Amino acid sequence: MKKTSIILHCTRFLVFCGLLFCIACSKDRDEETAPENYYLKAKINGVDQNFNFNYSIGKTVSDDQLIGLGMIFCQNDPKTNSYPSFILKINQPEYGERKAITITSRLFDEPNDAVEVEFAKTQAWEDRYKSKTHIPNDFTIRLTEIGEKVRGTFSGTIENDSGEKFTVENGEFFVAFPN
Repeated sequence: MKKTSIILHCTRFLVFCGLLFCIACSKDRDEETAPENYYLKAKINGVDQNFNFNYSIGKTVSDDQLIGLGMIFCQNDPKTNSYPSFILKINQPEYGERKAITITSRLFDEPNDAVEVEFAKTQAWEDRYKSKTHIPNDFTIRLTEIGEKVRGTFSGTIENDSGEKFTVENGEFFVAFPN
């Protein structure tokens, strides 16, 4: 029973990530969701980075309550196949159960709210930096607006499997919120 539950959660996560990636990297956008209208930007290791060409947002709802939120932003450089990319997740755990929380305008952190962040410089696995890899996970996401649009800020440390760390500062994002 436990093994089936883990497999089910992993399958759900993989399907969710696949859908978000496909949506994020599609070229077809209408005026309202034009890439220049939405963005994620941050200072990563002292270098300003802008992710404003492609985005995707996914949500998990239970009993009419928003309980999970995931967003993908890409720089969409056609020469590098939409990399670098940046992913922000609140209560969308890669493994394990969701937290018993509701997503509202407030500060989210780990371990209380299952905050997960990933920065992929390239497609190579060694170029993926995650908040979960850095111990302790000090990443925070603050939602300042959640309605027809989602706006917020973020900061913390991300790390790859080799131990290389990046500091993320002055992060902010703005996207349309799906109905």
